[in-house]
Amino acid sequence: MIELPAYIVELDRTLIDALLAGEDTMLQALRGQYAKAVISRHDFTGVGFFTHFTVGPDVPRINPHNFDIGDISLDIVGVDSGVMANLAIREGVIDYLEVITYADDWPENPVLRSISYQSYKPGAPSIFMPLQTRNLDVVRKAWAG
Repeated sequence: MIELPAYIVELDRTLIDALLAGEDTMLQALRGQYAKAVISRHDFTGVGFFTHFTVGPDVPRINPHNFDIGDISLDIVGVDSGVMANLAIREGVIDYLEVITYADDWPENPVLRSISYQSYKPGAPSIFMPLQTRNLDVVRKAWAG
């Protein structure tokens, strides 16, 4: 495990809790993986960061093996363009968390104001709208391909 600033560890935990929230067996399995995952690498990009995880071989894999969960949007102090977060599942396990601004530089000391879930706008399936509660159909569509 690598040593990270406390605010990054807390932000990662908060985001993954939001990305894995909901009553679904797939999300429950991924929460079990996260409970056993270890941070193996953390990379700042200038406009966000990647947190990479290692999951032991004894942790059950899920199927489908490769998909992303990214139905949240973040409001971070000092980032006017907005921020997205994406959790990548690769080879059946949690692989990495990607957090990126839409256009701004990543702040030196990010403060999370809020998280909202995104869902498809009725009648416009390629347009998302913010929600306070999660629409699990959006997440299920991600792993259904």
